[in-house]
Amino acid sequence: MDDDRDRIRKAVSIVDLVSAVTTVKKTGRNHMAVCPFHQEKTPSMSLDVARGLYYCHGCHQKCDIFTFVQENEGLTFPEAMERLAAMAGITLTRDPAAEKRQGQKRALIEATAAAVDFYHQTLIGSDEGLSYLARRGLEEPALLARFRIGLANRTLGYHLPQRSRADGRAIRGRLAKLGVIKETGHELLRGSLTAPYFDAAGRVVQMYGRKITPNLRAGTPKHLYLPGPRRGVFNLDALRESRELILCEAILDALTFVSAGYDNVTSAFGVNGFTE
Repeated sequence: MDDDRDRIRKAVSIVDLVSAVTTVKKTGRNHMAVCPFHQEKTPSMSLDVARGLYYCHGCHQKCDIFTFVQENEGLTFPEAMERLAAMAGITLTRDPAAEKRQGQKRALIEATAAAVDFYHQTLIGSDEGLSYLARRGLEEPALLARFRIGLANRTLGYHLPQRSRADGRAIRGRLAKLGVIKETGHELLRGSLTAPYFDAAGRVVQMYGRKITPNLRAGTPKHLYLPGPRRGVFNLDALRESRELILCEAILDALTFVSAGYDNVTSAFGVNGFTE
């Protein structure tokens, strides 16, 4: 893979790559570009042609052609490698182990998305979930569909293939690895409204649960997330399109703003949940 990376780095010009998506100007021996990662009118991104690097003096982004493609197109590193190799006409060296890892990662992403879709359909048919949202003024079907709001009501396991079947063991294993299903077989977010967080490529990378079950045992947390790093963004379009953002503590608070006509809103992972 290192050899492939070096070949690609030599074949792809950082100037050509950046100029395909934003304005690049030559200033003496250097090149400056309007940074595509934050809103600006005066070019502040300097391009190092010899080393294939860039640095933005405005938002302080600094890296190489691979990171540029990852950030600009919302790709993983292997996907960026494939994209740049295709641009350069380079055939990548096959790595069966890496391909297997990528396949497993795609399967986990697909499993998370499938759980999000299942929970959304469950909410649409649930008087309990819709009544709770209506009390908060969030009953609009278009709003719930746009943000894939759902309900985990302990029925997911009934709709999965049985453990005795190979496909049942596979999907249940993926959901257990993600934390959607616990070792006990119960759903982690059971009794909760659910909402997904997405990465820049539109893939579900985290899920939030807000308990709505009455009479919870003392100490039961009302706000839950899948295990692992807090990744992804709520309302990615707002970050891409708005110069000013309304930042809320939780997703249901953010939905209240959207319902009132304020689309430039996003949510942190709770009061102390500011991720990178």
